[in-house]
Amino acid sequence: MTVLLIASVTVVFYQCTPSTDQKVAVAREAVERDISKEKQDVVNDLRWLRDDINDRLDEVSIKLETASDKSKEGLDEAKLNLIDQRAKIEKSLSEIDQAADAGWDDIQQNARDTSNEVKAEFEKLSGRIENALKGD
Repeated sequence: MTVLLIASVTVVFYQCTPSTDQKVAVAREAVERDISKEKQDVVNDLRWLRDDINDRLDEVSIKLETASDKSKEGLDEAKLNLIDQRAKIEKSLSEIDQAADAGWDDIQQNARDTSNEVKAEFEKLSGRIENALKGD
């Protein structure tokens, strides 16, 4: 009787305890959700930066239509630089879109480096653009 009781308790306990496969599946799902959230965070940051650059490009393009020759030179240079920075962001967005989870760490680091680089360049350009926009 005792052996039967122990066997019954063991079977019930075993069925209530998640298997190793189940634990692995739950852990894998949590990691996939984390990677998905990280990707979305990085993509949102890059899109925000791209939108900011597009807005500034619109301002520069409008000003170029009526700018003096002196201001046009600086604005043309700024416009080309902004276009170059936007291309870097587009490249990072494309890499993220095509990234497999296995290589995510490298892609994420590259995207963050690009974002930081573009932000720094954008800040430097903003002062020059403001001066050129006010120059006429």
